[in-house]
Amino acid sequence: MNTIISAATATGLVICSLVASAAPEGLEALVGKEIPRFECRTYGTWGTLAEEGLAKLLQVRDRANKHCLSCRDAQCLLKQWPDDQSGGRRLCESLYCIPKSFPRAVTAEQTGWAAHLAEVRFKVDREGRGKLQEYVALTEADRIKPYRREIERTTRGFLHNTRFEPLVVDGEAKEIVNLFYVIRINDLD
Repeated sequence: MNTIISAATATGLVICSLVASAAPEGLEALVGKEIPRFECRTYGTWGTLAEEGLAKLLQVRDRANKHCLSCRDAQCLLKQWPDDQSGGRRLCESLYCIPKSFPRAVTAEQTGWAAHLAEVRFKVDREGRGKLQEYVALTEADRIKPYRREIERTTRGFLHNTRFEPLVVDGEAKEIVNLFYVIRINDLD
């Protein structure tokens, strides 16, 4: 926070004014209040990283970090890519969105849930674990209300058990905070 203190003397009186202007901190200083989300379209469709894929990822990531990420302190955003630069988007997606491992039983507990489409907003923490930030129903929001806690608990557990290669930028572990994927839940009743 920037602080400006001014004092003036007028007939023996000291007048002080304290003016504080709140400068945006963290990632908001880079992108504004609305942090743009990066869709991990690979999530759940490409499987996991093999040993040789992980070795290549580690070789390329250091060079790609400046092209794919905007970082502030311990947090990073995956950058948005224009539609005509899909190659850059796919490169970033392959380097930061593919997990090393994830649980196979993604929807084993969904019995009775209403069919719906949802956006799962998450981050990858410094240890490489997925963390649920928000579960947003894109369809049938009213129908899933009775299952909301169960859906969030199941999704939180799935992400917690999903492992990504931890992000290290200039020797410092960081988290990626603007990821999402879209999931379709089918009614299993």
